[in-house]
Amino acid sequence: MEELNYEKVEFTMKAIKLAGLTLAAGLLLVACGTEEAKIEQDAKKEEQIEKVKAFQVEKQQENRKVTVEQSTDKSKQHENVEKETVKEEAKAEPTPVEQPKASGLNEAQAQEKMEQSKTAQGQGARNKDVKLSQLGIQTAKDGIKVAAQAQDVHIEAKDSLTRIVVIVPAGTSKERAQQVGDIAARQVASFGTMGLYVDLKTPSKDYLGEYWENFSGDIGIYDSNEKQLVRGYISKLNPTKIKW
Repeated sequence: MEELNYEKVEFTMKAIKLAGLTLAAGLLLVACGTEEAKIEQDAKKEEQIEKVKAFQVEKQQENRKVTVEQSTDKSKQHENVEKETVKEEAKAEPTPVEQPKASGLNEAQAQEKMEQSKTAQGQGARNKDVKLSQLGIQTAKDGIKVAAQAQDVHIEAKDSLTRIVVIVPAGTSKERAQQVGDIAARQVASFGTMGLYVDLKTPSKDYLGEYWENFSGDIGIYDSNEKQLVRGYISKLNPTKIKW
């Protein structure tokens, strides 16, 4: 009976040892498995970190590329704006207008043609400062009456035309009437602008005065019976004589 118990104890001890070894082995396997799992996890973490780093590098490169493209686009836009500005400025610059040539006319002929055009259009005096004054008209009337023995004198200027009407005694000849008209034209040119301080050339032997370069003249000489003796015209393009 005692021997049987000893065998049981020995068997129990072996069983315990075997169980201990199995447990130890299991623990060892678990430990090994845990270490492998840890290594695998660390490897995965490293792999993820590398992927993140690669992704960040790729994003940075993309951002740099976008920045460069935007900068290039802005440069192109600025260049296009400059080109458009130059085009607009070129369009805005006035095109020089070619002045018409005088068609072979010399300067004097061109000036005469211009004056004829102004006369045809009813333009006023060439020099706007030249006009008759009340004092000048009265002085010219008095001078005509004395120099030509006229009975009455009427003087008026309208637009570019000056009219003179002189009444002389009945029986005055045509030649004398023309002399009276010449006297009247010279009196108006000499005194008609009196008081206006206009510096004009005075009449001379073959020149009726600078006044008549600004106004055309219409001169009528009548006798006391209201009979027209002569009527003459002065051209401001050639104020050297009266055309009867």
